Amino acid sequence: MEAGEALDVAVRLVRQGGMIARDMIRRVDVHAVKARGDLVTAADLRVEAHILDHLRRLFPDHGFFSEEKGGERTEAPYVWVLDPIDGTKHYVRGNPMYAVSLALTAGGETVAGAVYLPEMEQLYAAARGQGATVNGRPIRCSTEARLAEAIPCVEIPSRHMDGPDQARAFDRLQRLIRHTQRVRIFGVSSIGLCLTAAGSFDVYVNLGSGWQPHDVAAARLILTEAGGRYHAEGQHLIAGPPALCEQVERVLG
Repeated sequence: MEAGEALDVAVRLVRQGGMIARDMIRRVDVHAVKARGDLVTAADLRVEAHILDHLRRLFPDHGFFSEEKGGERTEAPYVWVLDPIDGTKHYVRGNPMYAVSLALTAGGETVAGAVYLPEMEQLYAAARGQGATVNGRPIRCSTEARLAEAIPCVEIPSRHMDGPDQARAFDRLQRLIRHTQRVRIFGVSSIGLCLTAAGSFDVYVNLGSGWQPHDVAAARLILTEAGGRYHAEGQHLIAGPPALCEQVERVLG
């Protein structure tokens, strides 16, 4: 399957899913509370069902992995990865910073991805080897080369992280605060990575927020196609311009 064809499908479906989410945000219905306080709303389930139903009809031989439904034929050569609403805690409070994220993987590598912010009407997209865009306009990572002048997007752990790990994360946060211009804590992995891809943040640093692969499947490709480097170890993730990533790694030890 061509990456460009997959991207067209992803873009169309995240827009449709975003329209559903935007319509339902005025009447949020919390369907369930998962581990660590993560929420599932009726909108999550409806967006998920809409996108998966369309994908099954279009690509009956493909596999699927979605946040709420889990995996289906994930051993298939092509697997779609969906997060129907990334930022559900924002969503249930009427905060506009949430996103619908969809990616296609082939052999474990993402070949196309789209992340849509319905309230902002911003659509980030990328196909492997074809660069990254927002609303059709090409984007690139920041050109800032000095960490002291950088504004990083940082994600921090919740109270559910083990005590020693939480203490290490906050020690690293203090180091970042001392070595950068100003830290911004955002709270939605897919959006933080996309904003870093567009240069709105200089570098993205996740200190253990509990992110999952479906959160970042599309945004990871968007960032790397925008010239960024992406490196994850366990729950720790650093992404952005290679020179800044290296400086962050040295500061964090």
